Amino acid sequence: IPRFSYGGVWTGGELLVWGGTDTFDWFDHGHRYDHAKAAWTGAIPTNGAPTTRERPSAVWTGSEMLIWGGWAGGPYRRDGALYTPASDTWTAMADAGSPAARSGHASLWTGTEFFVWGGCGGDLCATVYDDGGRFNAAGGWNPLTPKSPTGARHEHSVVWTGSDAILWGGLDPAGAPLGTGFRAKL
Repeated sequence: IPRFSYGGVWTGGELLVWGGTDTFDWFDHGHRYDHAKAAWTGAIPTNGAPTTRERPSAVWTGSEMLIWGGWAGGPYRRDGALYTPASDTWTAMADAGSPAARSGHASLWTGTEFFVWGGCGGDLCATVYDDGGRFNAAGGWNPLTPKSPTGARHEHSVVWTGSDAILWGGLDPAGAPLGTGFRAKL
């Protein structure tokens, strides 16, 4: 099904695509593309999968695709799940302690944890966040509080150096582009 604003990850052999929209509908399904076969090889099961959403975080943990957050045409999401291609199953993420529902946030996988920062929620992105969280399957969520002088932002980027998260740019609450960032040891 044609779509945009979906979550996608590369496993080393497959492209996994989940969610997204076609402008009129929000999707709660996805597909697998096998690079070696140069073909779409099937649908990802929906049993236990995240609900409809566009612009979710999507990261590859080394064995699972993690989908979290996003927007569904009204409600923002603060839930997620892990898809394991080897068993073709989903496992829900704990949501206790997770950041507020949001989209337009930056996220990454550190090798042991999922990191999310910033983003927006509320009616038409009226609330812009200056906080985030860290998730690991064994311990659940650890909230991250506002960091001065980062400022609230959305539509920003974050990269992982192997020891630090470097966040840069985005839009401030008024929609103005930012030329600032920060570096955080995780």
